[in-house]
Amino acid sequence: QVRVAGAVLSVETLLDDMSVLIGISLILMYLILAIQYESLGMPLLILFSVPFAWVGALVLLWVGGAGLNVMSFMGILILTGIAVNDAILKVDFMRRYLAETGDLELAIRMASRHRFRPVVMTSATTILGLLPMVIPFGEGVETRAALGLALIGGLVTSTLLTLYIIPTAFGVIYSAKREF
Repeated sequence: QVRVAGAVLSVETLLDDMSVLIGISLILMYLILAIQYESLGMPLLILFSVPFAWVGALVLLWVGGAGLNVMSFMGILILTGIAVNDAILKVDFMRRYLAETGDLELAIRMASRHRFRPVVMTSATTILGLLPMVIPFGEGVETRAALGLALIGGLVTSTLLTLYIIPTAFGVIYSAKREF
């Protein structure tokens, strides 16, 4: 008879708890965005950026040799909020320009042009600020590196997503249903 016990059970419980926290954060973000935009579809478009940020975090954790632990889950939880911020700004600008011009393509181009530099610069400064966390020196490098790798990987993919996929999805959804 083989029975799992000890630290494995506490780590498993901790990972389950962190998964629940991530789920709760997504639900709360959706509710806040639904109230803000007075729409059920717009928050889904904004939250569309979150899974791509998670993919980037998981890939960089794997490449960096860090596993899923408390710090990497905290990084993914933090990343969930960060990824949504850029998407909110991009969607808000596209909606504003669409209301001003009435032309979907022009609104997407204008929002992309005006939000490109701020999105890239804020992401680049955050990534550069996180780099010291992944440099292997000093005590506790394993825990720091997991947090830093999760945030850096997710920021890279969420930035690319915000710049390209969110405007494309906005255009497809809005052109399919004019009253989004």
